[in-house]
Amino acid sequence: MQFDAIEVQAYNAANPADAAKVVQKAVREPGQGEVLVQMKYAGVNPSDVFSLMGVYPGFPKVPGVPGFDGMGVVAKVGPGVTGFSEGQRVTSLGWLTTSQGSGSWQQYITLPQEKLVALPDAVSDEAGAQFYINPITVVGLLEVAAVQPGQHLLITAAGSTLGRMLIRAARAEGIKTIGVVRRPEAVQELKESTGCDEVVCSSTEPLADRVKAITGGTGAGSVLDCVGGELSEQLAAAVRSGGTVWLYGLMEGLSFKGHGAECLFRDVGYRGFWFFPWLESKSQEQQQAVVAKTLRLMADGTMAPPVGKIFPLKEAAAAIKESQVTGRIGKDHRRVLLLERDFSQPDRIVGELLQPGGYLMLKKLGLEDTTDGIDSVKVHGYAIYKDGKYAAVRYPTEGYSADVAGRSFHHGRFVQKLRLRAASQQSVTCREATVRKLINDVGEDWSEGQPVSGVKYKAADGSIREARAHLSVVCDGMYSNFRKPLTESADVVHPSFFVGLLLRNVALPYANHGHVVLAEPSPVLFYPISPTEVRCLVDVPGPKLPADLPGYLRSTVAPQVPPELQQAFLTAIDNEAIRSMQNKQVSCQPMHQPGALLLGDAFNMRHPLTGGGMTVALSDTRLLCEMLQPLPSFEDAIATARSTAEFYTKRKPVSATINTLANALYKVFCVTGSDAHEEMRQACFDYLAKGGACSSGPVSLLSGLNPSPSMLVMHFFSVALFGVGRLLRPRPTFRGLYMCIALLIVASRIILPIIWVEGLRAVFLPSLAPKPLNNVKRVESLRSMGSMGGSTASALASSASKGLSKVR
Repeated sequence: MQFDAIEVQAYNAANPADAAKVVQKAVREPGQGEVLVQMKYAGVNPSDVFSLMGVYPGFPKVPGVPGFDGMGVVAKVGPGVTGFSEGQRVTSLGWLTTSQGSGSWQQYITLPQEKLVALPDAVSDEAGAQFYINPITVVGLLEVAAVQPGQHLLITAAGSTLGRMLIRAARAEGIKTIGVVRRPEAVQELKESTGCDEVVCSSTEPLADRVKAITGGTGAGSVLDCVGGELSEQLAAAVRSGGTVWLYGLMEGLSFKGHGAECLFRDVGYRGFWFFPWLESKSQEQQQAVVAKTLRLMADGTMAPPVGKIFPLKEAAAAIKESQVTGRIGKDHRRVLLLERDFSQPDRIVGELLQPGGYLMLKKLGLEDTTDGIDSVKVHGYAIYKDGKYAAVRYPTEGYSADVAGRSFHHGRFVQKLRLRAASQQSVTCREATVRKLINDVGEDWSEGQPVSGVKYKAADGSIREARAHLSVVCDGMYSNFRKPLTESADVVHPSFFVGLLLRNVALPYANHGHVVLAEPSPVLFYPISPTEVRCLVDVPGPKLPADLPGYLRSTVAPQVPPELQQAFLTAIDNEAIRSMQNKQVSCQPMHQPGALLLGDAFNMRHPLTGGGMTVALSDTRLLCEMLQPLPSFEDAIATARSTAEFYTKRKPVSATINTLANALYKVFCVTGSDAHEEMRQACFDYLAKGGACSSGPVSLLSGLNPSPSMLVMHFFSVALFGVGRLLRPRPTFRGLYMCIALLIVASRIILPIIWVEGLRAVFLPSLAPKPLNNVKRVESLRSMGSMGGSTASALASSASKGLSKVR
């Protein structure tokens, strides 16, 4: 019998998901003392991902089947097997047999019976599939820590999954626990959720002093640390004389800082713990005791591993990407300092409509729940209104899960949910601050030719501080102070203003649709932002707003609004605040400075007519995370810059499609007074109204679900040719031929300059586009000449200015 298995045939450090190949294998009948197990669930742990990358010492040579964790049922027992029967639920003390490369990522596996563990009824299938890595690690750590009941155990990263399991398991043995967290708001939550006796915030409190005060001056009996880095030095002063700091992880990077004086004068030691050799060193009876204790703690709920998303075996690549993406940099054990000018809830009239492609990116980043609980509304398409007629088009979401649709919401509520998700990560520190300058290796103002090594910022208390970092992600928005020094050229255009109104308790003609009114001189948008509120955005072209804005809205705009919305529109003018925002179109040529990356509206903007900005930003974020994740550290700024140089070309299929479509549609929809332009405008409306491929193709581009620049150009000129065909019917005339030529010229004048700005090679042949490496080579050259020293920054990944929460 054949079955599916996931096999690693070659390591892939850059894209570990690509190393997972679905292959067919034959079932091996169980021999003497062996059991055939049909797998039900297999875990995806960081150790599994590192195995695919070729950097984990516990994985055999390729080819091999990965998977350290899993559970299944006995399908068949071999001769001489006792204690197991068909249909019994089992897990294993290590599915992976090093000599065979046979892990849990397969439908069937044959193992010696001594490797199997029977699962009690009180342990669910999903929990049983996580039996091996985390729960046994907890039991092992408590054993080597050797802290007696009534003594104190100090646990770093206490808010992590493993940290919480350690706290509960230690308390079950009568051990007093002291948890270490980095965020003040995590202190009370950790106490309440785990019963941790004391919680110390290392970012606001002197760690060693607090621990000694808690322990009556003696220090903790032992320390369990998965952070490393500079924290390890403080931990040595917090442990008792003769005590040990046990390192079982290195969140801060591959090196850590010890405390020589504590080791020399107080006999404090540092030791490492890796549970594979710890378990293998035990006799069979001792292993059975470990198993019994682990299962007991799992069965009574003391150790309850959380369950993530579940994927079919054939979708292993998606599961791997999910494990990498969820939480991303903050969960990749990189320290992230997020500096935000103002953490109060923003109140803006744009950034309120997320296209389905953007929502799909949220899902891939593990952030789809950020649209929940904020009165968001599903959006299924657009209704376009011109001269009393509608053309309704739906997003082509067939083949996607039911939740994939557009989302509209209050911008500030969505941003706050993103901020909360960022702040909830153990490795993320959030500070309210305004970034003033980029700095170099020695803390001086950065200048071109040097690697960026952090930022200077003004803190909430008014003091000027430094944050050293190996990588600074600059995303300070449309009014960026860092756009000029980080780009070779920036083309900034101000085509128009958006004037915003809020309409209350009004039903849109097409429910759950955005509405575009092809008004004169430019479009008007309506879309829901809550179940009872509709946002109206009136585009006003030009460098200035009318002096009498309410009068302009009543006399010029209101008569062109659909009759169903006119009264609500006029009521909003009278009763609601009239707000405005200048629209920008920004295209930049990046310099790609080592140590810094420019992201979001600071780097790239398009006209907001199509609501594509958040889709581009989320797509960029996901792409950048995928490029950074495989790097063991960012310490070498030049190596990091070389590894991310392709970011600016790989982003082009998505960004160029959405940018070009937004800017081109805006020009098409605006009235210019030209007869040929009006023919193009009418042709666009009629082309979409035809339905079928004429609407699904363009809307798939607008939605971000099909980012294809070539498809965009094809549909754009299809609209133009559709207009030409109309002009030639019922028979060609001289005026008709003239208008045909004029229409094609109008179409070309609209789209070709936009594509030229995006870059022909970057748009259509991104793999052939040159990488922006000139500044990387310049920094490398200056370093080789000895004109600059190496980076002294700590292992810290920081976002400059408004921070990662602004990448949306």
